[in-house]
Amino acid sequence: MIKLGFIGTGFVAQQCHLPSFDSVARCTIVAVSDLQSDLADKIGRRYEVPKVYYSHRELLEDPEIDAVVITVPRPLTSALCFDALQAGKMVFTEKPVSLNYSTGLSLLEVSSKLNLPVQVGYMRRYDSAVLKAAQHLKVLKDSEQSPVLVRAYCYMGDSYCSPFGDFKSTQMLQNTISNFESRPSWLDKKTSAVYESYLNVFSHILDLISILLNTKLSVVKTLLDSQGQGIVLLSTADGVAIELSTAKSSLNQWMEGISFVFGDQIVDLSLSPAFLKNVPSTLQIRRGDTDDMVEIVRPKWSWAFRNQAENFINLCQNWPDSEANLADAVEQVRLVESIFS
Repeated sequence: MIKLGFIGTGFVAQQCHLPSFDSVARCTIVAVSDLQSDLADKIGRRYEVPKVYYSHRELLEDPEIDAVVITVPRPLTSALCFDALQAGKMVFTEKPVSLNYSTGLSLLEVSSKLNLPVQVGYMRRYDSAVLKAAQHLKVLKDSEQSPVLVRAYCYMGDSYCSPFGDFKSTQMLQNTISNFESRPSWLDKKTSAVYESYLNVFSHILDLISILLNTKLSVVKTLLDSQGQGIVLLSTADGVAIELSTAKSSLNQWMEGISFVFGDQIVDLSLSPAFLKNVPSTLQIRRGDTDDMVEIVRPKWSWAFRNQAENFINLCQNWPDSEANLADAVEQVRLVESIFS
């Protein structure tokens, strides 16, 4: 049984991670911590957690805890990951793992040196349709077929799907954590905020493209406006062209997907809103040189966040004979830096 501690009990923790991990039979939540004590107390009561802390350092000193789940504001994420590793804890954290590539490399080095895993929350990897797409694309790759073109898009609308039931603190946040991570120093102030938003939102689909093609990506050309909207042209090591379109909108929906265009078929992955519980994405495979044949794969009801929680507990139970995704997460930071450089 893996004993978990939660650092940060805000909106995303309440809507996604707490219910997901609470439902996994092979782990138990033994402690929570939050700088806002009323929030920590309410979450502790809701999940019947025996220990409530008002400092992450107090939680990390608890010898009963095997692993921690970190969901905090982005500039604090890497610092708390470092603290957790130094305390001997296995780590799950929300993405992005860092705001600059050099910090990510340092975290990777510490994780390797201490032989402790860091799993980063790219939950799209565990969507049931994504897993089926990965299997199909591997079959094509094993038969030496490569896509002619990959087209991806993410039009950022409302992905929250009208959630309810989260607690909000009535206290003024008194931050006692001083080691905020900075964005890359070569960014000007205005672009810096756009960079962080792009990294936080669109690194998801960059990660998916990378793992589904099983390759690193390089930036060919960037055509983004001052808000990070537009087109980025990328390429794989073997020359597959990739087009990524990104935009923000006030639409009451979330539109995101990837098309893998082959000579004899098109593999379309239409991604569901991340917060839409138990509704996985949809996979469509279109073939046929005479008759048009369309295979639509709608996996059984499941939720990527819940699948991700199961994966992290498997990782903890089987470490070091299992693989974390920290190196891939650091690679996404490098890639977004390249987009904005």
